[in-house]
This record gives sequence, C-alpha cells and structure tokens, in this order.
Amino acid sequence: MYETLLISAMAGLATGLGGLIVVCFGKPSVKVLSLILGIAAGINIVIATVELLPAAVEHGNLFLMSAGFVFGIAIMSLIDRAIPNVNLLNGDRIGLDSARLIRAGILIAVALAVHNLPEGLAIGAGFEATHSLGAIIALAIGLHNIPEGMGAAAPLKMGGMDNKRIVLITCLAGLATPLGTFIGMLLMRLSAAFVSLSLAFGGGAIMYVVCKELIPESQRQHAQYAIYGMTLGFLITLILVFGEII
Repeated sequence: MYETLLISAMAGLATGLGGLIVVCFGKPSVKVLSLILGIAAGINIVIATVELLPAAVEHGNLFLMSAGFVFGIAIMSLIDRAIPNVNLLNGDRIGLDSARLIRAGILIAVALAVHNLPEGLAIGAGFEATHSLGAIIALAIGLHNIPEGMGAAAPLKMGGMDNKRIVLITCLAGLATPLGTFIGMLLMRLSAAFVSLSLAFGGGAIMYVVCKELIPESQRQHAQYAIYGMTLGFLITLILVFGEII
C-alpha cells in the first residue's frame, strides 16, 4: 500500500513541478506546451483503451466495464459543471487586476484538486490489477499534471503572489491524487467487482480529460505540435505496452 501511495503522490505532485517551472522559467512557449499536452493525450488514450478497459473486463465483465466507464465520464462531467471553467494556461486573458488573477489561480488549483481525486482512484485500481499498469497510469497522470500545474501557477505569478506560496498551492492541489488512491484501495477491498468498476471508472475519467481538456487545449495552443506530441505519446506507449516493457 505504501509504495502505491508514494507513486500516486509523486504523480500528483507533478502539479507542483508545473508550478515550479513557471516560478523559475515563466510560462513555456506555445509549441513546447502543445507538445507536452499532445504527448499526455496520446499516452492517456492508450492507457484508457488498451490497458484500463480490457483489465476491467478481465476482472469483471462487459456490463461492469460499461457501467464504470459511463460513470467515470458522468462524474467528471458533473465536476466540470460544478466548478466554474477558468482556462488560464494563458493567464493574461483575465486582465491585469492582481486580486482577480490570484483568485482565478486559486480557483484553478481547487478544480485540479477535485479532478485529481478520480485520477488517484484510477492509479489505485491499476495497481490492484498489476503493478506495471498502476505505474504507467501514474506516469501518464503525472505527465498531464505538469501543464495543469503551470495553468494554476501562471495567474498566481502574474498576480504577484510569493513564489513559495505558488509552489505550495500547486503541490497541495496534487495531494488529492494519493487521497483518491487511498480511498479507492479501501473500497476495492470491500468487493471484487469494485476492482472492475474502478478500472473502468478510471478509463472513463481519463478519456473525459483527454477529450475535454488535453486535445482541445493542445490544438488551441499550436495544432501542428499537438499532433506531433500525440503521435509520439501514442506510439511510445503502444511500444511499451505491446513490447511488454512495462
């Protein structure tokens, strides 16, 4: 359990790494950001469709897989509707008012924390299936947490917040990931069917993030580099999975 929680925490704290990058170097170029988002999208698509959903069927049946997948999408959709959508990978769009920038950055951090709970559940379900599946899910989630951390840190930096507080806030948002993993691991011990549901739930949650956030944002930043990144992430993950390297 401790190893699983540690790896989940590392994936979650990648949001803090994103915050640290903004603090030290400023916001990256649109090409670099699109490439990172594209790679994250490609990796997560393979993880959801090639690993999580088949594993859900293996640990349960088609009905449990379908129910968990739809539930994962539904929960992420409800979270999206409940939290105001403030897109600040381009923080300057909100204007130059410092208080408003800081409020927006904190709002994004809160949204990230809520989104990280079901992602943590996916990591726990992956480790419950196989160690390698849990590790690659954590890697994929960690990768897309980096630009998300940047998105929260950018308006905080522009609003004049202290650098240490920026890194602290983005790290705290990431700690929801191991919390989700811990809750999931407890629930999965109650019923074998919950393992199947959790794997499919994770697949649905990840696909929602890919389709709603990663792909549109990467395309909006720089479409060509988004395609390069997605292709690279997709192919590398397929090679790792089918080559049984992970």
